[in-house]
Amino acid sequence: MFVLGNPSSVELLFPTDGDQSVTQFPLFQWRYDGSLSRVSVFERLPGQTTLEEATSGVPHLVQEVAGLSLQYPTAGVRTLQPGKTYVWFVDGLVRSAGGTIQTAHSALRSFTVSTGGSPAIEGTLLDRLERALGPRYKSLFDQLRTNAYNASGDLMLNNRPMNSGQLDSLLNLIRQNPNLVTGAHVE
Repeated sequence: MFVLGNPSSVELLFPTDGDQSVTQFPLFQWRYDGSLSRVSVFERLPGQTTLEEATSGVPHLVQEVAGLSLQYPTAGVRTLQPGKTYVWFVDGLVRSAGGTIQTAHSALRSFTVSTGGSPAIEGTLLDRLERALGPRYKSLFDQLRTNAYNASGDLMLNNRPMNSGQLDSLLNLIRQNPNLVTGAHVE
């Protein structure tokens, strides 16, 4: 059996470019056919006009990953601050003949850490759910907005409170596997 892949391309999935509802501990996700990647995260400082400028500074995180996702650590690295914008990218690492490592660079993406407490409280939960579920549930989201529904209380999953990191993981799972959701309605 042969498995063909293209380890010369890295596609960033989440957080999306310009996302302003990211938690302090985002789940970074990307597509890459190789087995080893390096994730880098930089703060975009005032006065930096391009994403490239931001990546010339001191990184908040540089970590090698054997997989296609990374949960931003809660300890051991500089904390992402609410209201600040960050730039991230992934280098796919390919070992070539002679033991050298070739890199495949992704595009640069930026995101802003939310200043609200929980995504439900800050009012973007509906938008995030709609983006994850895609266009097939547009009428449901139109109905929710028309009737001025909003989230209140705690987010729950299987009768247990859910934190923002778990919400991010769930939304990313739905985004990557849209067939997992077989229906959505208002009760």
